[in-house]
Parts: sequence; structure tokens; C-alpha cells
Amino acid sequence: MKKELFDYNDSDINSIIDYSQLLLNRKFSQIIDDYQQTPYKTYEDYQTKTASKISESKISTKSKGKYGNYIEQYFYGYKPNNNSAADFDKIGVDVKVTPFKINKNGSISAKERLVLTILDYMNENLDDFYNTHLWKKCSKMLLLFYNGLLHDDIKNNTIEKIFLYEWFSEDMPVILESSP
Repeated sequence: MKKELFDYNDSDINSIIDYSQLLLNRKFSQIIDDYQQTPYKTYEDYQTKTASKISESKISTKSKGKYGNYIEQYFYGYKPNNNSAADFDKIGVDVKVTPFKINKNGSISAKERLVLTILDYMNENLDDFYNTHLWKKCSKMLLLFYNGLLHDDIKNNTIEKIFLYEWFSEDMPVILESSP
């Protein structure tokens, strides 16, 4: 790796995207190796140049969100969580790691559905979409794509595409109209 692990500015989307480019075509096992070799185990530790004193928490390989959890912990340096806020809350960007597949005809499609968040229909005011936690969490998403058909072992997969997604303004009237 040319840059050090966690060497990005979490208040600057361009810094995060530039840093994320380091993921391209690198096996998850290489990312984990870099993590194990650094004295810093969190983004905050890197920023303060303080060697981590925390013990590494293992990520279950059976977890549905294991790919995202690996990237969050081992590459971006924050603990995977179930917060309703965006992963990079200072700039409102959430990280989503998702598989794609190459179809028999050569086209590319999603291998599985991408869950953005879970809405609490009983307690959230869905009449104001722009104030829902869905909008606050996912108005901008850093999508990291890997080929979900190549390897069964997570450590052999690589991120092949990085894309910052922002909702298209021309789609919003349709989305807002279909809200309850």
C-alpha cells in the first residue's frame, strides 16, 4: 500500500474516495494483513498517532454483512455498527459493499438485493421523506462492488468498482409520490 492505512480525512468526500481507490483489485486477505501489521486499529488511533490498546474483535464469517463489516473495521478503521446515522456522518455518506454477477450473456447485474436500512414504520414520520433516517443515512452512498460468483472464501474476493451514488433529482418526484 502506498498510503498508510486510515490515511484519509473523514470530513472530505474526495479524500475518502481517493483513499477508497486503494481497495481496487486487492484481496480482502491483503487488507486484513495491512490491518494486522499497523499499530493503529482505528481511524481515531491513526489520527492521534496512538498505538491501539484494544483487542481485535473477530468478525463472524456467517454474518450477512460480513463484507461490509470487514471493510469498515479493517480498511476504514471504525467498528461495524447498527447506527441509523451514515458511516461517515460528518459528510452524510454511508458505505455499502455489495456483490455483482456476470450473466451468461455477458451483462452485469446485482447478485442480491442491497438493504439500505430498516424503517420503523410505527415510530417514524414517513410523510416527510427528507427527515427519515433512510434519507439521512443513505442520501449519499459509497458503493463498493465485488464479484459475488468468483470465490466462496471472503478473503479471496476483491473490490472491483467504487462508485459514489447520489439520488437523481429527476427520480425524487416518483419516490416521494409512492411514499405512504
